[in-house]
Amino acid sequence: METSSTSAVWDLGAKKYGTQAGDISFYNQTNALMLDCIAKDRKLSVMDLGCGSNSQILRGLLNRQVRPQTMLGVDISHQMIEESKKNFADAKNVDFLISSSESLSENIQDKFDIVTMNSALLLTDVSQTLDAINKILTMNGLFIFSVPEWHLKGSKSDLHPKYQAINCELLRRGLPQKKQSGANNRYFHSEIVDLVGQHGY
Repeated sequence: METSSTSAVWDLGAKKYGTQAGDISFYNQTNALMLDCIAKDRKLSVMDLGCGSNSQILRGLLNRQVRPQTMLGVDISHQMIEESKKNFADAKNVDFLISSSESLSENIQDKFDIVTMNSALLLTDVSQTLDAINKILTMNGLFIFSVPEWHLKGSKSDLHPKYQAINCELLRRGLPQKKQSGANNRYFHSEIVDLVGQHGY
């Protein structure tokens, strides 16, 4: 489960993260794939969970001619959200909220058509997060998420080339390197598919 100590770690790098981390190639690739899954529909409401301080999902949606009517960025880090508010100060229909993923449904009353979560699911209590997201999705809503292969059970995250490349990019840009290799919780790919299904998706 994400904790106050997790928040404190992300707080430290929030400002630099907002200006530089969006250029990290792996996250650009996964963000682009996730954006392709979001229909061009003005009636949509979209949440980016674990949005950081300069959400590339929200930025990509704002760059469209046809934009969702409601966009919300959520992060456990107070400083990430403060930086997000600065970075999106001129954006319309975009709001931000401080919340852990596990307590999401306690802090949000509205329903969302789409929730995105890039590379962060296994950093949380997965069952609690899936339950919380399910409660705030509309009847035909979509949960679009990615799981880096180095977060999977059996992977050797320290030796994974993509993991090393991300840490090199973080170091080059003056951002804190990842202190933990991979995720808090480890699953095989098939186990993640089963777990998502068990929680009503």
